[in-house]
Amino acid sequence: MSQTPPTSPAQGRKAFDYTPDIAKLGGAAIVAFPGAPDFSPQRSYVAGATGFPPRSAKPGSVADDAYSPFVEVDGRGGVLDAPIAATGGGPFDVTTHSNTEDRVAAIDTVNNTVTLVLARGFVDGKPVFY
Repeated sequence: MSQTPPTSPAQGRKAFDYTPDIAKLGGAAIVAFPGAPDFSPQRSYVAGATGFPPRSAKPGSVADDAYSPFVEVDGRGGVLDAPIAATGGGPFDVTTHSNTEDRVAAIDTVNNTVTLVLARGFVDGKPVFY
């Protein structure tokens, strides 16, 4: 599903990725995930002699085998990427990420928005952000 991203007045530029609220798409407003990520493991990276490969590395958040960020909304067709960005009712930890995804920089519970740190890459000469 592709839509024009909104312009952010605070940033003065278009957002990189935009998906409307699942509730506005029709169907159930609550999405039940069969599995879940565990955000509590602390990630670590110790550089090797030349930086890479690392001397040691450990991922932060991990998910069980039943978790998938992909959801379908009844009657809409297509698949949405709706990853879980945080667990629990808050407060949300965006420093050590004990209950948030590793790339979460901020959570606004009033406006229901999440700010993510994205990595820039290229596919077929075109920029992508993931």
